[in-house]
Amino acid sequence: MKRLILPFLLLLLMSTTAQTVNTLLDSASLLHFKKKDYTAAAALYKKAFQQPLPYPSYFTYLNGVACFAYSGDHDLAFRYLDICKKMGWVDITDINTDTLIVSLKADKRWKPFETSLNNEKDLFLKSIDPALYGVQQNDHLKKIATWQADKSIPDDSLYTLLQQWSAYPVPGKKGRVVKYYTRINDTLNIPYFLYIPTNYDARKPNALLVYIPGGWWARPNLPKDEKKGYQFENPTYPYLEDANMIEIFPVVNRSVALYTDEGYINIEKAVIQTKKIFNIDDNKVFLAGFSDGGSSAYNIATGNPTQFAKFYAINGWPNGRGSFMNYTNRPVFSFSAEHDFYNNLSVKTRAAFAAKLGANWLFRTVAGEDHFYYPYAKKVLPLIFRNMQTASRPFPNNKITWFTGSNFLSRCDWLQVQIDTLRKTSKEHFSDTLRSFDMDGTKKVAIEYGNDLSQTTATFCSNTFTIDTYKTDSITIYISLMMVDLSQPVKVIINGREVYHQKTSIDRAFMVKQFLHYFDRTMLWVNKISLSVN
Repeated sequence: MKRLILPFLLLLLMSTTAQTVNTLLDSASLLHFKKKDYTAAAALYKKAFQQPLPYPSYFTYLNGVACFAYSGDHDLAFRYLDICKKMGWVDITDINTDTLIVSLKADKRWKPFETSLNNEKDLFLKSIDPALYGVQQNDHLKKIATWQADKSIPDDSLYTLLQQWSAYPVPGKKGRVVKYYTRINDTLNIPYFLYIPTNYDARKPNALLVYIPGGWWARPNLPKDEKKGYQFENPTYPYLEDANMIEIFPVVNRSVALYTDEGYINIEKAVIQTKKIFNIDDNKVFLAGFSDGGSSAYNIATGNPTQFAKFYAINGWPNGRGSFMNYTNRPVFSFSAEHDFYNNLSVKTRAAFAAKLGANWLFRTVAGEDHFYYPYAKKVLPLIFRNMQTASRPFPNNKITWFTGSNFLSRCDWLQVQIDTLRKTSKEHFSDTLRSFDMDGTKKVAIEYGNDLSQTTATFCSNTFTIDTYKTDSITIYISLMMVDLSQPVKVIINGREVYHQKTSIDRAFMVKQFLHYFDRTMLWVNKISLSVN
């Protein structure tokens, strides 16, 4: 029993210390930003900084720097500016316009510090250029057009060449972060960061994690500080090496929020571009996110899940454009803090509703915690990374259920629908009532679900596709050699009536176009069957 006392006391002390520091920081922030009592705030920041912070970040220290400068303690201000620089801070614009540091900028130490920081930023911006490491593009892709034009290569052999594609550039250095862009349209060119782990091997397929940070809802513009995002808003970063996992870290704002078409396009294009340059395991692509990023995970899981194996949401809100029934196509693992402003019970009842519909949704409450999860990331992220080790995208999958009210969110894996929500509701149309709470948990809600949606359930077995669909104009089935035996006829039954019964074949041009568009060696589509729904 005595052996247990010391560890218990240490844990108690650590917990109490963290609570004390958080209380000091909360009080300092209140004095700083609400009451404008900068001198009093400086005293509390100073006291808090004398102890280890639960989640050290340079922007917390910079808040203290501003108050130290205002109160005249320049030595302390420069001490913490140096600490911020050592932590990786490189953008002086974070504080240059803060009126509290006017006196600090008159100090003889300011100009040399500013020059030094700007030099660090220049070096950083050069270091994230993928051309520096030879991974700005994949020149090997030119082979594909040559293969397509070569009539001596039979269609089935071309299929094998594409399915076994393994030509990727070898990075000149690894353990590096590089920066790419996705071109959404003529006006949107959105950056994202990509981490290349030290043990990345271009000869072997690697797992890929897309991690979407929080805060994009409040951002009309993209963040100016290039480094702040992936280094300080990305708690997954320290886990990537052990997992030997490539990571995409999108730079996001409202223009590519995951309730807009552009938001879905941005993530899809970032994954496709990454798969063209790096050897990615098609069945080991994951998406995780926090806050607005967690909401994004829910939205993509129900709106455009094809690229992904599994979704991980941390303190997000599952109430986006997608449909609850669509959670049945991919598993979800979510965490909800007990005291989150996205009310825990509201999220939990929505997860239960999806589970009732057949979803594989693992829901966990993080007891005693609030929305900002970085201080308790060690309770969450190890579970996520362990879970990703065993998770894999289900393909071939013999059943897809797709409910949608949008022709933009119209596809999952081998099934695509063209909807007509103005059609009359049939007696087979599914509907149910979601009984839950509003976002902040202050009132109960009863949401009628299903009636206004196009609804499709499609199954596949032995060259036969059986489809039940309502409020739908047409159906497209994408053909994979992993599913269909081309030596035998393909049969399609829609709403109990056989509408297609004939052989199909590899469409060479279609297959190559699909491969270059999605760059998916597993879901490699060789043809499609499009049929009207009468």
